[in-house]
Order: sequence, then structure tokens, then C-alpha cells
Amino acid sequence: MSLAAQVLHLARRSVIRTLRQPANWITPLIFPLALMAVNTGGLDAATNLPGFPSDSFLAFFLAFPFIQGALFATVNAGVDLARDIQTGFLNRLSLTPMQGAALLVGHLGGVIAMGFLQALWYLAVGLAIGVRLESGVLGALVIFVLAVLIVLAFGSFGALAALRTGSTEAVHSLFPVFFVFLFISSMNLPRNL
Repeated sequence: MSLAAQVLHLARRSVIRTLRQPANWITPLIFPLALMAVNTGGLDAATNLPGFPSDSFLAFFLAFPFIQGALFATVNAGVDLARDIQTGFLNRLSLTPMQGAALLVGHLGGVIAMGFLQALWYLAVGLAIGVRLESGVLGALVIFVLAVLIVLAFGSFGALAALRTGSTEAVHSLFPVFFVFLFISSMNLPRNL
């Protein structure tokens, strides 16, 4: 079986596995938008500051759900891979001609599919509540590409943590750490303000 076929089989398994666990796809779609609603409600007055880059705090803050969703990708990718390690699935695969690269890329296939779904959802919600795409359709395409790449990067970090520890608990412990770093970043206001 070719490398591409192996990747497709494992990616299909990853996508189905994600869909069968509603917490893995409902939470990343709803929770970041709820936080966005709370933060934009409380920080909307920041648009009156001289030098604020937009007249809409919502337009400024719409990037937040994309990054928050990527944090969920870290946990989802890592936990699924750690579970495969704990249950012995990877040991059984080592007895087959499956290539290691196919395993990792196929496993991240579910993360990439979820990242695309998240990007589509967040952008649709943003457009529905009045955010305008100043750069047009090409700008939306760039947002999708960046969202998928960011989700892939965070998912890869979660997979690395799973491969290093083999523990679902260790992977789960990454989320609060990243969440704190996200909130002490310049996501709420531009750095110069």
C-alpha cells in the first residue's frame, strides 16, 4: 500500500473518531465564540482609544476564536494519539507495513479537517454579526490557509507531547498552560495601547 493510501486510511479514521466524540468538535466551535462575546462586550470601549486599529472591537477580536480553537486542537490531537499508545493500537500497527510518517500525518488529518471546519464556522459567525472582510474573498482564503496551518502546528505540538509522554493526562495539562499564555498576550489590546 502506498504512503498516500496509508495516510488517507488513517486520516479517515481520525476524522470519524473526532466526529464520534461530540466534545471534540462542539466545544471548539462554541467555547471560543462565547469568550469572544464576553470580551467584546466588556472591552468595546477600547475602540475609543487613540490609535486603536479598528472602529469595531469585534473585528479586532475575531482572531481570538481561531487561536483558541487551535488550542483545542493541541488537546484533541494529543489525547487521541496518547489513547492509541495506551490501548496498544500503535504497537499493533508496528506489526504491519504501516510507515511512521503515514501514522503521524494521517492522525493529524482529523485535526486539519476540524481546523477547516472551525475556520469556516468562525468566519461565518463573524460575517453574520457584521464584521467586514476588507481584503475580500482572497483575504478569506488567506484566513483559511492560516487557520489550518496554525491548527496543524498546535496539533503537532499535542502529538509530540503524546509521543513523549504516552499519557492523556499529560496532554490535557497543556491546555491550561497555553490558555494562561494566551490571556497574558496582546490579544485583548494592541501592544502599543
